[in-house]
Amino acid sequence: MFSREAIEEAPLQVYYGALYFAPASSMVRQKFQNYVPTWIKRKPVIQDTWSAWYTSLEGHYSAVMAITFNSDSAQLASGSEDGMIKLWDVSTGMALHTLHGDVGTVDSLAFSTDGKTLAAASCGSTAIVQLWDTTTGTVRRVWHGPSSETHRVAFSPDCEYIAWVLRGGDVDIWNVAQGDKQVSLKDGDSEATAVALSLNGKLLVLGLANGMVTLWKIRVATGSKQLTLSAHPGEVRVVAISPDATQIASVGPSGTVKIWDALEGALQRTIVAEATYITSFAFAPERERLALPCNDKTIRI
Repeated sequence: MFSREAIEEAPLQVYYGALYFAPASSMVRQKFQNYVPTWIKRKPVIQDTWSAWYTSLEGHYSAVMAITFNSDSAQLASGSEDGMIKLWDVSTGMALHTLHGDVGTVDSLAFSTDGKTLAAASCGSTAIVQLWDTTTGTVRRVWHGPSSETHRVAFSPDCEYIAWVLRGGDVDIWNVAQGDKQVSLKDGDSEATAVALSLNGKLLVLGLANGMVTLWKIRVATGSKQLTLSAHPGEVRVVAISPDATQIASVGPSGTVKIWDALEGALQRTIVAEATYITSFAFAPERERLALPCNDKTIRI
């Protein structure tokens, strides 16, 4: 997938090159080692194993700030600094639709469960939420959030709840359909710098300026802290929670991604994404793939 464009342009050259550049311990390299062209004299430095990097989606003209998968992982939506939203076919890497919201930077995205509605939020002096019809590409509804300065925003994956991180670190959770505030909370340890909501809107993950990650259980009009993770040496820039609420992802200042057990707090995996600034994060519903948008205008899966 990652080299699809090059393969389409030069299939014969790729036929020779694919084996030569295959990782040293890969099954392909080991089985067909004797077929490596002998006329190639300058040998490249190759990695030992295949990378987890599956593909890269390109098409935005500004940094990609938000991404989300639909419920069957067949489509991915991305939003950028210029207000453009793109819908992608994950299997082919092709762009299906381009939506122009004209509301500034797209900071958060979420598909409805049936995939027919896409919610997009933009931060600023007045935060704006747009609900898009993904079939027709038209805006169904526009909703204005808190009037105070909004720092970060996140939807629950079913689009029913939205969390706003205000300047100063206060976090407000609103019901999108009713347009009213459900919960207001503040982490006393440090200012909130990133936020994510679980599928049912009952769990909230906060990334803090001091490198900590906290998990909260949301109840009527209040919230209680369930877990605290010492995640990164500096500001946590992005957090996410898996659809089944069993895993938490956090991204630190160096672009390192860490995957945590949401029940025990154990570190499960560390991913070095080879990007200095990751702006968002999305778990695919089947949890076998992750999507990372980067400030080089690409999306890596």
